[in-house]
Amino acid sequence: MKILGIAGEFITGTPLYAWVILVFLIYQGLKHKKDRKVVLIKSFLAPAVFIVWGLTKVFIYFAYPAQTAGIYIVFAMAGMVVGFLLCSKRQKFYIIDSTIMKKGNSFSLIVNIINYLIQYGLNAYTAIMNNVAADLQFNIVYGATAGFSVGIFIGGIMNTIKSIKLLQKEKK
Repeated sequence: MKILGIAGEFITGTPLYAWVILVFLIYQGLKHKKDRKVVLIKSFLAPAVFIVWGLTKVFIYFAYPAQTAGIYIVFAMAGMVVGFLLCSKRQKFYIIDSTIMKKGNSFSLIVNIINYLIQYGLNAYTAIMNNVAADLQFNIVYGATAGFSVGIFIGGIMNTIKSIKLLQKEKK
């Protein structure tokens, strides 16, 4: 019964915007399971959601916003490298009728869900434990974790840009 109580609190205590974000990310990830035309600007939607969600928390609630943002940026760069390498292995691109296409896979859905769980978990913990926003160690962990997860998205975008350039070069 205790598990049902926790699940009930989880469901009722989650803000509506968090459910909307989750539905959007699942929808986007499921769309990416099919081959599709590459529209680079759309690649920025998911990272933008996580950047706004994470940094808003940092600058509004945290006691050490400058330090947290600095750690966030450093770990975002590390995440970019990891994301680039992961996507280089898992994302495939090709051209059909002068249109650059991306082969469908589950990678985006997995990354979306993992990033959501990380971001949601950090923010839920911050909401439950009111005083952690004033704790430098938690601020550092939050900045590192949130930054790294956003960096993975950005690394994927960098891989897409590199792949587009290579395909365009081969086409000439």
